[in-house]
Amino acid sequence: MSTEIKGRVAILYPDDREARKNATPDNNRLAPMFRALVDVGLQAEPVVYHDDFSEEVRQQPRAVDAMLVWMIHLLDKEAKRLGVPRQSIIKIWLAERLEKLSA
Repeated sequence: MSTEIKGRVAILYPDDREARKNATPDNNRLAPMFRALVDVGLQAEPVVYHDDFSEEVRQQPRAVDAMLVWMIHLLDKEAKRLGVPRQSIIKIWLAERLEKLSA
């Protein structure tokens, strides 16, 4: 197992507020994925999503280098809300992240 952190990855998945409050890389159904990412030198963090706290969730991934989204419909929902294609949402997120990295 690698000990050098090469980057931070968020894994987004659906659940309720209680699961969000108690989320760790080890206490969810994606725990094997979290361990695999750690094994290749990535720090992985859970991002638990629900419509009831979507704005709170929307801010969290901005602090990571990459995001694995297990529910593509979340991107589609935000794209529909803004009236843009899904790809635009992804590009906006990437542009914000690159801007932050270059600051």
